[in-house]
Amino acid sequence: MRKQTKLVAVLSAAALLAIGASMTSFAATKGWVQEGEDWVYLDSNGDRVYNEWKKSGDNYYYLGEDGIMVKDQLVHDTTIDAYYYVDENGVRLMNAWKSIPNDENAQVGDNTPEILYYYFGSAGKANRSTDDDLAIKTVNGYNYAFDTEGRMASGWQWVHVKNGKNTEELYYFGTEEEGWARTGWQQLEPGENMREDEYDDLEWYYFESNGRAVRDGSKYINGRYYAFDDLGVMKDDWYDIGGTTKPTAASSAIAYASSSGTLSNGWVFTNPKDEADSDDYWFYLVTVRNGSNLKRSIPFNYYGTNAGSEAGVEAVRAKVIKNKTYIFDTDGQMLTGFVVLDDGTVGADVKALADEKAGSSSKIQLFDILDINDTVGGEDKFSPAVYGSDIPTDKVNGVAARKLEAGLYYFNETAGSQNGQLMTGRTAVSEDGETFYYYFNKTGNQNNSENYGKALVSTVKDGYLYGTNGRCLTADNGNSYAVYKVDDIKGYHYLNAKDMPTETETSPVEGIKIAGKTGEASIIDTSYDSTAVDGAYVVVSQSGRIKQSGTATIDGVRYTIKNYKVTNTKAID
Repeated sequence: MRKQTKLVAVLSAAALLAIGASMTSFAATKGWVQEGEDWVYLDSNGDRVYNEWKKSGDNYYYLGEDGIMVKDQLVHDTTIDAYYYVDENGVRLMNAWKSIPNDENAQVGDNTPEILYYYFGSAGKANRSTDDDLAIKTVNGYNYAFDTEGRMASGWQWVHVKNGKNTEELYYFGTEEEGWARTGWQQLEPGENMREDEYDDLEWYYFESNGRAVRDGSKYINGRYYAFDDLGVMKDDWYDIGGTTKPTAASSAIAYASSSGTLSNGWVFTNPKDEADSDDYWFYLVTVRNGSNLKRSIPFNYYGTNAGSEAGVEAVRAKVIKNKTYIFDTDGQMLTGFVVLDDGTVGADVKALADEKAGSSSKIQLFDILDINDTVGGEDKFSPAVYGSDIPTDKVNGVAARKLEAGLYYFNETAGSQNGQLMTGRTAVSEDGETFYYYFNKTGNQNNSENYGKALVSTVKDGYLYGTNGRCLTADNGNSYAVYKVDDIKGYHYLNAKDMPTETETSPVEGIKIAGKTGEASIIDTSYDSTAVDGAYVVVSQSGRIKQSGTATIDGVRYTIKNYKVTNTKAID
């Protein structure tokens, strides 16, 4: 036990007898008198002194209710409501620890120890509480807790702290042979009065220098943040931090702590909350704040709620991370593969491709784009809004989402450093053992260009023709060329190079877009020379390149091409 006991001078029976004899030699009716094996103290009238301390030399002695000097027992001086202890010679203990068997099974705080410990200070008074709560007292640099009768507490204890907040604080005082409040990191067995079924046999706790456990929040310790529950247990997995099922910037519902307990922003690969047997997913942890209310290690877009006009709406969102775009569902899980954002203008071919690629065992990665003023909640939605605001560019809470235009996007499915990244440029995608090519726009900047990463559909790019579902159109194996009808490939396009509506151009036209070109020359329209062919057609090679001019022979028919369109056909003998 880490307690120090100061040596005290004790008055032996022989010494006391000598004092009494010397005193009775001039006043036999006053002072110390031995009666058999007991000592009493007589006043000037020769009467015994009761319930009173008497000093002899440097020591104090107590006369009990019968006037006999008390030995080896706890003394409750009711005149000043204080507890003392006198040893086997009757001497009051000072600056000393004393242990007494707990024969009456007295409860100290929340525990019932086998041995009761007391500490008696410089005046001999026991450290004790003056009300019904435990009191913290410092002995030799360590904090201990004592009850109203001066008995030292041990183990886990709740202590009512009158610090202006009038709160209950949690301490751990070790075994009943120890009793000092722990400080710093401690790996301990949760107390019997805690929720044992929720904890491991040993859990980590952190106690302040005053011995109070850090509870119900986060704490910056040695350069890192850690989170603790309401019973002081360090979090090391997903945990609840808010009372609502729909989080806001001020009260997100869950956060994540690493196996070492640290809170940090960035990527984490783990199973979803409460799904230990589930597959692992990538989550991106962020810090959200609303004034002084700050929450760390929140999975980006967990239930995707913001505090603006879309409050309560669950919506998948995209985010730029280290100059790469990723997208997250309403559980905060990073999505991979094809994702379609539909505002009612996306074609059926594109949506069918997304459903097909997602598969029956995956989340259907087809999301309706929410209008900025949409207040109707629902599943499978997409919103560019951020936590705390319905304005896409607002970063007031430090968690900005990226706005995306309606269309088809592809997020890398391969393992490794590129997993989940939004793909741009000409991209090969394997589907059912076959490889198909798509082109995802890479012009502009992903931070401010809404169509950055969007698949080109019904478009010619770098000489390749991409169809209504974004897939590069090719001739079948064994054929050098294939012919496609423009009506089957056409889409709605704008006459500017970006193929997007502008303030001056809001009406799209039908046809196949030639990327990068402007004006009427940028569209392969559906018109045709009725004297030459029955409809407008284009021709592509086995690699997917579109013929701009010249001839091509397909199944015994020679096709003449000018300005991308077939102008004449002729059977070849």
